[in-house]
Amino acid sequence: MKTITHIKIGLSIALIAFTVFLISLAYMWGEIRASFDCECNGKTSTSVKSAVLLEQGGSIPLDTVGVDTHTLAVATSSYPAMVDYYCAKYLIPTSTAQRIKEVIACESSWDSNAVGQTGEIGLAQFKKITFNQWKNYYGLSELNIYDPESQIKLMVLMFGDGQQKNWSCYYKIINNYVQK
Repeated sequence: MKTITHIKIGLSIALIAFTVFLISLAYMWGEIRASFDCECNGKTSTSVKSAVLLEQGGSIPLDTVGVDTHTLAVATSSYPAMVDYYCAKYLIPTSTAQRIKEVIACESSWDSNAVGQTGEIGLAQFKKITFNQWKNYYGLSELNIYDPESQIKLMVLMFGDGQQKNWSCYYKIINNYVQK
């Protein structure tokens, strides 16, 4: 009888700790986003409205930051955090998050304004037709190809569905053509 009680107490403590972890993560992400608003003179984009949904029904709105030459330096430091956030949100393994970061580094060197030789755009170097096809597939009509967070969100979902084949750098990385 004591063992069952100890197990219940242990599980309750673990559940509380996990909930505190999620709230802390949401708070940290909110702080990162809030600092963007301050550093970027309040310039925000409404192309993507995201929220961290807490298990108990609460949410913390996370408006995205518009990226232009003024905000590029500020926003660049947050892109890897966005990859981690969306991977956690969609239960994508951390190993996949790391691979996504490697692919973005290879594709655009984390330059949200990068344009490829055949018209690829942004961090993930999406072609417009591919971006639109996949955002429609996921029912995310609010995504904007010129918004770095939209690109990261879509890329995470695609990697989660095994669609890495859409990035040539993925093959370069797994075949060790890119030096780390």
